[in-house]
Amino acid sequence: MTFVIPSGLSIASGTVSAIDLTAANADATTTVLDSTTLTIVGSEARAFVKAGTNLHRYKITMVLLLTPGVPTPTIEEDFIMIVQTY
Repeated sequence: MTFVIPSGLSIASGTVSAIDLTAANADATTTVLDSTTLTIVGSEARAFVKAGTNLHRYKITMVLLLTPGVPTPTIEEDFIMIVQTY
């Protein structure tokens, strides 16, 4: 999936969180993700997954803060991660 950052803006910072859709939308951020802060590399924002429970579905939400801008422009995107062992 690719998103185009509007011309003249860059990624200042970002956060990421996770909820377990299989477990009544329980917060799973500290279980699933390595950090709540996104790693910014140029025009890329990266999140690192460390764990998940077999047969669970997680909603990963990334929020990017862009610069410059007043108010600060944001991009928010959700991803579904399904964990299954083979």
